[in-house]
Amino acid sequence: METKTLSQKGMGWIKKHPIISIIGVIFIIGLIGSTIDPVEKKSDQNTSHQVVQQSVFDVPSLIGKNIDEIEAIFGTNESQNPTPQQIATITEWSKEFKKDNFSLLVTYDYKTRVVKDYFVGVNDEIYESRDKKRMMSITNTKTDDSQYTVEFVEALKDPSRFTGILVTPK
Repeated sequence: METKTLSQKGMGWIKKHPIISIIGVIFIIGLIGSTIDPVEKKSDQNTSHQVVQQSVFDVPSLIGKNIDEIEAIFGTNESQNPTPQQIATITEWSKEFKKDNFSLLVTYDYKTRVVKDYFVGVNDEIYESRDKKRMMSITNTKTDDSQYTVEFVEALKDPSRFTGILVTPK
């Protein structure tokens, strides 16, 4: 009596059923390929996200405009106006404008309407990554411009992080 090992029995079955064997191999290759492909696509998506970054608030284009002109660009929010009691005591006021999950806070002289500075707060991703270049891209600012100064506002709990960028006209 001749005994065959399990691998010899398997090879005999493959030789007797070559078409089914080929279909099985193709199916297994397809399964392996489908698990690899999404990882590559995700990598490509991350790369394209990092390359394309447009400004959200073009702060240099706002330099020289008063608060009324800025409101004409971003829209008016009447709920942000000071009350009559506040008007009697204030010299400065701020208005907030939101766009693409970012906020622009514009501080201005209430009587003359002249803008004193612009503050754009960071989102969680920028806060965690400490990405100053990305924040400057979002505000379309440079550190060496003759029209304004740029300051990164440090976080109180961790000075290695920043909470936003402050742009002050010169």
